[in-house]
Amino acid sequence: MRISEGRRSLQISSSVLVLTVLPICFARSAYQWKRLSQNPIVAPQGQSWESAGTFNPAVVQAGERFRMLYRAQDAQGVSRLGYAESFDGMHFARRPEPVLVPETGYEKGGGVEDPRIVKIGDQYYLTYTAYNSKDAQLCLAISNDLLHWERQGILLPAYQGNWNVGWTKSGAIVPEKIGGKYWMYWLGAAADQTDQMGLSFSRDLLHWTEAAPAPVLPRRLGKFDSRVARVLTSFTQSPNTPPGSPYRLPLFYA
Repeated sequence: MRISEGRRSLQISSSVLVLTVLPICFARSAYQWKRLSQNPIVAPQGQSWESAGTFNPAVVQAGERFRMLYRAQDAQGVSRLGYAESFDGMHFARRPEPVLVPETGYEKGGGVEDPRIVKIGDQYYLTYTAYNSKDAQLCLAISNDLLHWERQGILLPAYQGNWNVGWTKSGAIVPEKIGGKYWMYWLGAAADQTDQMGLSFSRDLLHWTEAAPAPVLPRRLGKFDSRVARVLTSFTQSPNTPPGSPYRLPLFYA
């Protein structure tokens, strides 16, 4: 799918990230990946909030530092978001405490999951999944420093979509307006109990409207993405990308 405004456009490509621990890979294109290390760069540790799993990272580059938010799980299966930073993209130093923990009614029980970060202006926008052990819903928080977050509430309530009759998760916001609007890809649960990709737009990043009556990237019967098609990580462009080049949206299929 492509959305265009002059020379600016979006297009879909694919990549894969192994879960449970955080490995690191390098790509010369969207389709060819090489593992840089045989060991995880962030692995579970201790007996507390990140003892059972560390996965689903979101990374932004700020100056000379790579700054990461990652999902961490404790032994009870509750998720929190941890913070780590690196100067080379491979060796990360972690903060001892999480930067986002379940506090609200729509988060308590299951936690906060699946961070996606985008910087617009001077602020960082974090889309994340809130899970209260019953419903998973796509939410938003904002920050000036990636460490202190102000919740903005639920962006896409569960069970209320055009075609997504269940949970909402995994939102990736395009970091600039196209056609006078911000755009966000996200995962929704269809009536056939498969997870597929939806698209919404907003003028203020807080209030979102579905852009299509059906998934913009549906599952494919008999293919490797027959069960899930969702956004893996945030929209990015290299600092050396020529002006007007299309954004590439990495996806995760399972």
